[in-house]
Amino acid sequence: MFVGVGGGGVQGIGARAACAREWWRCDAIREVTRARVVRWRGVCVSTNVVRCVLNEGHARSRGSRESEADELRLTPKQLRRQRQRVMHEANLQRKQQLDALRAAGRLIGIRVAMPYRIGLHDARDYLKDPRMKQGGGWGIFGTRVKRTRVFLLHQECASLESFRTRIREELLTLFPSLSSDPHYGCVLRDDHSFSIRASEGQPPIETYEQLLEQVFSSVPPEQLGTPGSNVGIVLEPLEELKAPSPPSVPQYFLDLAARAQHDALHPEHQVQTISFYRFVDVRDPEELVRQIRMVWSFYGVKGRIYVAREGINAQFCVPVVNLAEFVRDMGVEGVQCAGEADQATAEAFEYYAMPHEIRGVFLNKDTRVSYSESAFQDLRIKTREKVLQDGLDDAIIEQIDWKEHNGTEIEAQDWHRALVARQNGSEPAMVLDCRNRYESEVGLFEGAIALDTDTFRDTWQWLETQLKDTDKNAPILTYCTGGIRCVKVGAYLEQKMGFTNVKRLKGGIVSYSRMLRENPGYESMFKGVNFVFDLRIGERLSADVLAKCDTCGVQCDTQTDCANVSCNRPFNKRLFVQCPDCAARMQGCCSEACRTSVSAAKARFPLASSIVAEGDGDNGMASMSHSGAELERDTEYAQKVSKQQDLETDLLSAMQAHVSRAFASRTHMMSGSLQGQYLHSVVRMIGASSVLELGTFTGYGTLCLASAVPNGQGMVVTVERDEEVASTAASFFQQSTHKDKITLMVTNCEDALAQLASESKSFDLVYMDANKKQYKAYYDLLLDKKLVKSGGWIAADNTLFRGLVKQYGEESKEMQSSRTSSSAASMSVKDALHLRRSRSVHQAQKIAAALHDFNVYVRNDSRTDSVLLPIRDGLTLIRVR
Repeated sequence: MFVGVGGGGVQGIGARAACAREWWRCDAIREVTRARVVRWRGVCVSTNVVRCVLNEGHARSRGSRESEADELRLTPKQLRRQRQRVMHEANLQRKQQLDALRAAGRLIGIRVAMPYRIGLHDARDYLKDPRMKQGGGWGIFGTRVKRTRVFLLHQECASLESFRTRIREELLTLFPSLSSDPHYGCVLRDDHSFSIRASEGQPPIETYEQLLEQVFSSVPPEQLGTPGSNVGIVLEPLEELKAPSPPSVPQYFLDLAARAQHDALHPEHQVQTISFYRFVDVRDPEELVRQIRMVWSFYGVKGRIYVAREGINAQFCVPVVNLAEFVRDMGVEGVQCAGEADQATAEAFEYYAMPHEIRGVFLNKDTRVSYSESAFQDLRIKTREKVLQDGLDDAIIEQIDWKEHNGTEIEAQDWHRALVARQNGSEPAMVLDCRNRYESEVGLFEGAIALDTDTFRDTWQWLETQLKDTDKNAPILTYCTGGIRCVKVGAYLEQKMGFTNVKRLKGGIVSYSRMLRENPGYESMFKGVNFVFDLRIGERLSADVLAKCDTCGVQCDTQTDCANVSCNRPFNKRLFVQCPDCAARMQGCCSEACRTSVSAAKARFPLASSIVAEGDGDNGMASMSHSGAELERDTEYAQKVSKQQDLETDLLSAMQAHVSRAFASRTHMMSGSLQGQYLHSVVRMIGASSVLELGTFTGYGTLCLASAVPNGQGMVVTVERDEEVASTAASFFQQSTHKDKITLMVTNCEDALAQLASESKSFDLVYMDANKKQYKAYYDLLLDKKLVKSGGWIAADNTLFRGLVKQYGEESKEMQSSRTSSSAASMSVKDALHLRRSRSVHQAQKIAAALHDFNVYVRNDSRTDSVLLPIRDGLTLIRVR
């Protein structure tokens, strides 16, 4: 729960004087301040907070320590750490005293329900503690606060004006974005910008008498302030702040986007793989995510970027055609408009420029690959608590600054010379491999000491144990894959353990590998394979083979994962080394037990091995006994004899060609020709004039639906959360003769349904082709919010999901534990290992299980009638009664 503590209280609103006298008798209480923020039960206590000043004994102790520090002439950093320890002890005392006040019932709890959209960065300190989620005092629905709780003094509830003021102050301290940030919609601009209600649906409270009668009357006066006796209110905004429109995009960025889009049509063209990290204070991670996504989309960047309050960690690829501009614009100066420009143009360039948090960062360039070989197919930017999970306690983190005193960074060539000097005996440095065991077992620098940790969280215990007797002035060289782990290790060694001569490889092994490619005369000091976290899995830097096959013991460094997805090996030890011969003999399994399990599952579920993988075309309504060739012939025949009706065949063909080039890995997500014609026919047969589509992708199905609704009064509302594919869909919609019928909403389905319900929209047909695991939630929202007319239809796509769903209806409960092994057993060893590596088998099974639950739920729902048709990947037609 979110707690804003407002001082102490008494048993009754009328005894304010007694409250003050009793309050000030507390020995630990000296003053009340509105500025101090402390942590209480893992949450922040703010505004009008009781500031518990140290007692005299503790103050004397602090004074003696400061005097001792002066005598010892400690450095400023050591003095700062000492003050932090003193403050930590003071906070512990404050927590104990506030706990006692709460237990004594001296604080009045107010539950506040708010339909306000906030940024999760506001709740960063409150969402960390898992104990809060167990308390049941609050809830988060997406980024919308459902309810929170504040604590007020009794005297602050003596009038309606005071009550409104204090409620607003508490909420603004917890959620600053409610005051003025236009990105989150509603605001608490002043005490009169919101209404207070006793509950949803009740009229606003306008007098103090109504406040007492409707709110405080729910709890007897003698129980006010006792634990568990909270009262509740609902806050509703009186107006919404509209976000200002962004400036027009300069032609420079439009040209970049057009160039990247055109280049993506050629799978053989190249992209540059890049990574970087930076530890920097990020005030608003969500806002930085928005800025990076907006700007990088112009350059055609695809990859994974994590943003936290401590910094940024990114792995991505940039089209080579835009690489020079990207590198230049990532510089310290950022992008600059050429020549003389008016103020509006200059402001537009500044708006779309690279965020200052990432300007001037070191871009660690890896290899160049083609589009088809790239590990990144889209741009995913997420916020995280930390850019690198370290497992350190908060008390230790408060003593360490990752941005400074984290070891001296040295270039790859200097690193190479240092290792050569060490090999010759002229520089006896200790070389630490800061990676995990599965990485260092297949490759490491010559003479390096591998930490052999299962996860990065285990690093600190190794350092404390193995280096406890090491000379603090001894030279230490550290390295990892890309360099980010060495930053934290270097900071820990210097700031926590007191080492003074720590150096780290700039850009990690990736940078060293690039140096070797650029300088062929150098002999690699790295032996074996560099484990990388993309589809390559490993990059060989030398011919040395350091590992052995775990099965037969032959020299080998090919790492894989067990093909048995029910393998009982710990997750952090799932990777193992296996030679090709053993992989074929063991069917990709790590042991005889796993191989037997996979073989038994294959025999138990013979249907799984006969499932025909979904291709680029349509699977017709053929029986499962058909072979792949027969299905292909049936599909071809069905397409020939099916009437094209009013479909824009040329535009749809152009879309298919574009998707096969620009989104090669996601071609299967696009509706096929037969399915498009079927959707068109369904709209015509039921006479639908209003259609809602959940999941646009590139808009193939949307155009088929729009061509069927009547001209003039027909409409198709389509929802897509992926901005990249939504942009592609919008470009094709503009070329269609039915563009006036189509409304594209770029948001998630939950928010779209909520908005449509608030606008009292209702549809004749809803086509669901979005997040499969959320089908049941979408279905209930559609019916509960009456978004489907009585007698209307819902069509749910992919309800057979690659043939996996039916297993849930065929097998017994005891057999369900083996179903994932059956899926893996039906594939080739190579495909099974690749799928297991990407965890897609687990993901597919979760989706299949969710769809089976959805199918059963719809079948048993008395509100509708339904039929599941084996068209392509399964299509369920549902009629609302």
